[in-house]
Amino acid sequence: MNFSEKLFKDKSREAIEKHFKPVKDVSLNRVKSQTRALCQKLDLSSLEKKVQSSKNVNLEVFFTAKTHKSGCPFRAIVTERDSWQVEVGGFLRKHLSALELGDPFLVRNSEEILEFLQGGVLKGTTGFSIDVEDLFYSVPHEHLFEAVRLCIEENGEVPFRNACGLTVEGFLELLNHYLNSTVVSFEGELFVQKRGICIGSAVAPVLCDIFLANCDKRISEKIQQKEHVKIFRYVDDYLVCVSRPVIADDQAITGFLKLFASCAFGLKFTHETSVCGRLQFLDLGIYFGAEHTCWAYEPRSKKGMLPFSSAHSKLVKRGIASSCLRAALKKSCPHRMNNSFHSQLSRLEAAGYPRHVLRDVSETLAKKMRKDNSAVCERAPKRVGGPVVLPYMHGMSHGLGRVAHRFDVPVVFSAPNKLSSLCGGMGRLGDESDVTRESCKKRHVTKFRECATSVTYKIPLSCGKVYTSRHC
Repeated sequence: MNFSEKLFKDKSREAIEKHFKPVKDVSLNRVKSQTRALCQKLDLSSLEKKVQSSKNVNLEVFFTAKTHKSGCPFRAIVTERDSWQVEVGGFLRKHLSALELGDPFLVRNSEEILEFLQGGVLKGTTGFSIDVEDLFYSVPHEHLFEAVRLCIEENGEVPFRNACGLTVEGFLELLNHYLNSTVVSFEGELFVQKRGICIGSAVAPVLCDIFLANCDKRISEKIQQKEHVKIFRYVDDYLVCVSRPVIADDQAITGFLKLFASCAFGLKFTHETSVCGRLQFLDLGIYFGAEHTCWAYEPRSKKGMLPFSSAHSKLVKRGIASSCLRAALKKSCPHRMNNSFHSQLSRLEAAGYPRHVLRDVSETLAKKMRKDNSAVCERAPKRVGGPVVLPYMHGMSHGLGRVAHRFDVPVVFSAPNKLSSLCGGMGRLGDESDVTRESCKKRHVTKFRECATSVTYKIPLSCGKVYTSRHC
């Protein structure tokens, strides 16, 4: 999408003024010195050296267009490159990311939702989505620090201190200093975010997850009283699946929104209901019916595919085609799979992908799918007992063994010629004298003692050395 220079400046200025406020009489070098002093106080000498060697003392900003919204507004994103914030933010993110959140709703991708949908428990069910409005700009610092403290205590304060070398109070002090020092430079002016966490900050995703995990636990405690409710959260989007008697009208949805708001410390929510029985969530289109629920791979983005005429390699283009077609098969129910597959074919054809390329990709994908299906087919119950013993037959036995392995049946082979027959002496396992007697091939006229083979003599000499000899 192309913007004129004036329109770009207007939209960027609007994005800055919406969530940032100008600051004056601030010395960025002094802020950096305060950061170094805090690192020295907390005995973080290595981090203090990294802060000292950083080049920039402020953050830069760039913009992305929200093409899915009317008017195409801009989103301001900061970059910490070459600044001391990237060093401190990396230290904080490293130790925050190691914490287990215990979030009852969090999912990392749509595959986790598919597992629930494929369980077949959505008969007579409907749903709606809830979105946190301006999440990154709305997280209150006071409740955020409390959520971080609770998360650290749940994971164990002693292991956390051993990992980062700081007490909980010292870690929160460093985090507070970092969040309050995100000064952004724009058109020669300095701005600081009014509230929340800067988008583009190293710790923004993990801090929002920690904060929302605390909110989700509060919601889960209150919603346990409601039956037949299943909730998923991806970043700031919630999917709520409920039985139809529970959600018979808009008043029930309003009740859910009030419940969410009461547990979210001031966050604001918007919601989206299904249209003609269809609800969009992530890259899935979910179709709620009276008897069953269908789903299909339907990406929200309306952007075109990478043109086939681009300078990218053929492997990249074939990978894009294979990824789209595979997702249509993997992320769609049998009722919607055909439509989803042809929809992706239409997108690829619109991007200039030749039919012979799509045919080759489809054939390769079909082979892989058949192989995957055969690998995950239902297996026989695990056999109880020892391995199965089969006589070894050249050209056949190993094939039988591979077939048996697919059904978890251990197989060993027996041979007609025993190992003992390879050496005549091993077939007569008497005492040691019997073995040595039979192993001697000489016919003695008079035997003064039992014969022995491979005898090594070791005779000491007066010079301190020894004489060794082997007799056979």
